[in-house]
Amino acid sequence: MGRARLAIALLIAVSFATGAPVGPIPPPPAEGAPLRSASAAGVEVLVPKEWRVGRIGTGSSHRQGIRASLDPTEWGARRSRAAGLEAYWVDATLIGVPTDYYYLAAREPALDRFAGRPRCRATRYDVLLDERPRLGRGGRMSDGNFVALQTGICRSRGRITRWASFVAAPGFGPVREMGIPESGMYYAVVAVDGPATRREVANLLGEVSFGGTRVKEFVRAAGGRL
Repeated sequence: MGRARLAIALLIAVSFATGAPVGPIPPPPAEGAPLRSASAAGVEVLVPKEWRVGRIGTGSSHRQGIRASLDPTEWGARRSRAAGLEAYWVDATLIGVPTDYYYLAAREPALDRFAGRPRCRATRYDVLLDERPRLGRGGRMSDGNFVALQTGICRSRGRITRWASFVAAPGFGPVREMGIPESGMYYAVVAVDGPATRREVANLLGEVSFGGTRVKEFVRAAGGRL
């Protein structure tokens, strides 16, 4: 790939992880269930009713989605014990870079919110698809294809936070045909404090929807399971 190409991909990854404004999304009318739904920019999520929800990006932003948390200050500071959810897609029509950059960006640790942080450790990392971009006939680079899941635990001051994340840069195949046609990459992460089980956190992640396709359906198409 070359160092210059990898450096650009890393810059894209950092910008995806840090760089879009968040606007508030008003809560729906009171519901009886402990979870409520919220949607924006083609992304739909289920979150605890007490979490505050905001939109990531605007109509002209390359990153579009939803952020929700119990304490936006802790989540914004990326504290290891913060509970919340972030889900967004990247509009490839606005960035104008070759699709192989998304493959590289999806693999970068800059997209891992918790892995590698003090008092946090990954307990599972599954790469479901990893097909590198290849130089084809006529010097054209074929699309890469990358889908991965990660889960883990953070411990801070006697509290446990369980988290799970999903990333996909679908270049071709069944995963490419799902979700949002303009998207070059998808990313979602969920973190829950307290007595939540790994299964409960995975279920919240699995219900995140991009363009009507849930994460668990992307995972199934890639040959994996939550």
